[in-house]
Amino acid sequence: MVRLNKRLGKYEVEIYKMDSDLYRLVPKKESKNFEILGLQLQNLKLAQITDIICTDTEIFLSFSGKFTELNEVLKSAKQLTGQAKSWKLPVRFTKSVDWQRVKDQTGLKRKEYIAELLKVEFKVAPFGFQPGFVYLKGLPKKLQVSRKATPVFNSIKNAFAVGGPYGGVYTYPSPAGWNVLGQLALPIFDLNEDAICVFNVGDTVRLVKISKVEFHSLQDSTTTDFWKR
Repeated sequence: MVRLNKRLGKYEVEIYKMDSDLYRLVPKKESKNFEILGLQLQNLKLAQITDIICTDTEIFLSFSGKFTELNEVLKSAKQLTGQAKSWKLPVRFTKSVDWQRVKDQTGLKRKEYIAELLKVEFKVAPFGFQPGFVYLKGLPKKLQVSRKATPVFNSIKNAFAVGGPYGGVYTYPSPAGWNVLGQLALPIFDLNEDAICVFNVGDTVRLVKISKVEFHSLQDSTTTDFWKR
């Protein structure tokens, strides 16, 4: 492994050559915009980039060209323009058994925790570990609840959950190691659409508490205006 330092304007990264065509990019210091670099690299849609895996702390890149060419690619990615968007996320908070874990670990009752959660501005982090799962970073330490040692099957779709320093959305029913606290009234992920997810990495999200009546009303509606803010 060879370390190749490179400063790229607002992106100050260390580049590690892991193999003949595999590179690892890591921010040299904490960066609020590093994850956007990964999105911009994907948006270039270059033949030399045969694979890319992004998180908010590192990027793994399979690049078939020379290192000097990689420098130019990174500069091009940096120059891409893109405006992060802000979204409202309509959530009906359920009577989940996981609220007991919330109280045990934060000392906050359900109503108190929800009030604090609604104040948080999340940022969309790279998507993971299954189709439709969205990581939302920015959960304050006082609201963090540990992940479960043994995942429990979550039977509801579009479930909002918290786990460690993240919020997240389980688009599909699946085993859940996170603490499921509510359900979104509107889907954020659709494999049949060109843009399969409503959000992009770097967008900001705030939760909006809705009632059972509002939940069903939104589900029956075809409008997407509720997302905008």
